Amino acid sequence: MRGKKVTALMLSLIMTASLLGGCGSRAKVTEDMIPSVTDLRADGEAEAEASVMGLSMNKSYVAELIRLDGDNTEMASVDAKEVPVVLKATSIAKDLKVKIVNKRNDKVIIGTAFEVTVTDSAKNKKNYKDDDKDGIIYIKSMEPGKCTISMKASGSYSAPADITATVKAKIDYKAIDVTDEIKKESEINAAKEDANTNGNSGAGSAEKLSDTVEYVESSKTEVTEEVKTQKVDSWGQKVYAKQQTDDFGTPVYEKIKSEPDKYHVDKDGDGKCDRCGATIKKEEPGHSHSYTKKVVITEPTCTTEGAYEMQCPEDGAKGETGTIPALGHEDENSDGICDRCGASVGATPVEPTPAPEELTGEGAAVVVRGLMLLAAAPTEKIVYDETSRPIYDTKSDPVYEVTKKVTGYKYTGWQTIDGATYYFDKNGNKVTGSQVIQGIQYTFSGDGVRSGTIGIDVSKFQSSINWKKVKNAGINFAIIRCGYRGYGSGVLVEDPMFASHISGAKAAGLRVGVYFFSQAISEAEAVEEASMAVKLARRYGINMPIAIDSEYAAGGRGRADGLSKSERTKITIAFCNTVANSGYTPMVYASKSWFGEHLSVSSFPGSYRIWVAHYAAKCGYSGRYDIWQNTSRGSVDGVKGNVDMNISSI
Repeated sequence: MRGKKVTALMLSLIMTASLLGGCGSRAKVTEDMIPSVTDLRADGEAEAEASVMGLSMNKSYVAELIRLDGDNTEMASVDAKEVPVVLKATSIAKDLKVKIVNKRNDKVIIGTAFEVTVTDSAKNKKNYKDDDKDGIIYIKSMEPGKCTISMKASGSYSAPADITATVKAKIDYKAIDVTDEIKKESEINAAKEDANTNGNSGAGSAEKLSDTVEYVESSKTEVTEEVKTQKVDSWGQKVYAKQQTDDFGTPVYEKIKSEPDKYHVDKDGDGKCDRCGATIKKEEPGHSHSYTKKVVITEPTCTTEGAYEMQCPEDGAKGETGTIPALGHEDENSDGICDRCGASVGATPVEPTPAPEELTGEGAAVVVRGLMLLAAAPTEKIVYDETSRPIYDTKSDPVYEVTKKVTGYKYTGWQTIDGATYYFDKNGNKVTGSQVIQGIQYTFSGDGVRSGTIGIDVSKFQSSINWKKVKNAGINFAIIRCGYRGYGSGVLVEDPMFASHISGAKAAGLRVGVYFFSQAISEAEAVEEASMAVKLARRYGINMPIAIDSEYAAGGRGRADGLSKSERTKITIAFCNTVANSGYTPMVYASKSWFGEHLSVSSFPGSYRIWVAHYAAKCGYSGRYDIWQNTSRGSVDGVKGNVDMNISSI
């Protein structure tokens, strides 16, 4: 902002020099070089400086520069651009507030002394001027009824359309639209409107109590034991170390692919083996095979063996098979050529191997032994489908597997279990009775259940909160400042941390409510404050009350500090009734002494919630209350520095 002031003054000097400096080269001045009134509105200093130069900084004026260059004269003009304006009006009770609003951004226009004309139902006209240039003209006393409001164009601002408003005869405690009046803190001088009001000076001394239980982080650890169970296979049967084996030593499975004939079983007489499905050749009753007929299947040659099989001479049933030795070469004329196959055999005659039936003596014994060995060795075995169910040997050792079974949990720190809140010490034991943890006193039942719910209230003075840690620290709710009325000018301001705080608290699963720091000096202003709180609460959603914070401003500089007990009570009721009529639960926050000295609590309906601040080991407020703020020096994991702590029965 200071840079814009300097730029404006420099430009004023340049323009003055351009107009008064006679001949010489001067640069053109374009529209973007001429600052608007809003560029200089931080205080009256810049406008005064510009006025000294005899220049208007409003862009509605045409800047003319005379450039003398020899005999040539050139004029540069800056076109005016009008800002569209709309009028808005509200009435609460025999009053009228007129707001001059920029149609483009829906904000009141500041920095210009607008003037409006109000024509009542009797056609009486009266002009009202925005002397403080805040974009709002407030008429405290008006006769009830309809009126028309008009305004002429002013500078770069167009003339808005006339509007009709109704001046209410009495307050109806209904929320009004204050959107265009709500300021961001960046738009005001926060040091003059909102000092650090952490804690409540009327609530007593916030002495930090000594812990009776060591603070530990919240944790949840499984408690397990080893469980030994017999392993079960994919077929659902218990597993043993060994499978059953058949006559051939092969592990047995449920399904058989093939097997020797003698193992075939055909209980249903369908000619197929019940085990492997092979076709079974039925034997004639009373006939037993005698495999005595030898049938040559392949004749032997000089160098290769032949083959034979034994058959039953009665029905040709096949029995064992065997081999016939090679005949060997034969060369009776000793010419070196085999007489049988014609192969060259050399000079040494080769004795032919006699056929089995011709063998006698020692040679015959050799052949017989070979046949006996052939008969003794099995030519087939059972082949199983190893993808089928294995058949276990239940006499062998069972196969076990060891698993861990969760038998419970070991907790430490704050825990919410089945809706109840507990605190477990470092050994996992529930604490009971009256205990101080992190400087806060709590009461636990004999079963370890904490009485009431614990919460914090926060504002911009607690930034960068880790809401997940707050939740894990046993905090159940948060009441968040949504805004305040400046104790200097009375402007409505949204707390710069409100959006972040309420979003974080809700995401962490905390219950949330809001409070508004009031500096209202009339019932009408209280309705405005409640309207702002309702608007912000509705934007994010809450499930706890909307509270009015009634206390002195820091340093005794508040615009509402001089209110009487009766006036403050009426203002508080106006706020709460407006909240209630908007569908929310109203609540009044004050210190123990403030409730007695500055508010007539007996005038409050029973539907109002009471939030009392009294910093002591035990609440000393004798009236009814729903939330007790017991310290401003609480320590909660996730919040840097001290924080207000509260115990709620809501």
